[in-house]
Amino acid sequence: MDQFPKKDTLVDVFRWRVEKTPDALFSKFQGRELSYTDLDHNANKVAQGIISEGCNPDSRVAFLAKNSDHFCEFLYGTMKSRTVCVGINWRL
Repeated sequence: MDQFPKKDTLVDVFRWRVEKTPDALFSKFQGRELSYTDLDHNANKVAQGIISEGCNPDSRVAFLAKNSDHFCEFLYGTMKSRTVCVGINWRL
């Protein structure tokens, strides 16, 4: 495996990982497998959706759901859109 590079942001780290191992397994949750390419593609959709809703950089965006792998896509999408992810417990 390549030496882990020094990057400026977490988005840069994810982009590096997508370039190095695009088809590697990122997560497996309840039978759903997600590669790094899938993660990146889905996070792009999240980021574009957040931006199209008019959220500016540093806006807070809430995520209300039960535990799932979709949170990773949402978190990465907020990083790409330069917004802030706010997780909310669905039981509250």
